Amino acid sequence: MFPTPHTVTYTPFTGMGEDPRTGNDVPVYGAAIDLPVYSWSSVRARSTDGHTSRVEWDIDLAMPHRSVNGLDKFTLDGQDYTVAGVRDMTKGWHGWKPGIVVELVAGNG
Repeated sequence: MFPTPHTVTYTPFTGMGEDPRTGNDVPVYGAAIDLPVYSWSSVRARSTDGHTSRVEWDIDLAMPHRSVNGLDKFTLDGQDYTVAGVRDMTKGWHGWKPGIVVELVAGNG
């Protein structure tokens, strides 16, 4: 097991509800919990193809393995992020299972 010197706030998506004012579907979240993580770092994943430029994701969050939904939220140093993707690092041929890397986008995605 690797040390987990950092803590982030994880808010799990629990399903869809209805906005009483508009009748539209809205995401519903469970209680926020603090999770220990290995590290996080900014990434440079940009597509600059002629006149377009976009950020694919902003942060790589390395953490022990757990189930992460594409609509879950994380808070790091007071900044809110949504999940853009998850890379499972537990399927290596050598049996090493360090965890997952969660790709995060700042704000609401």
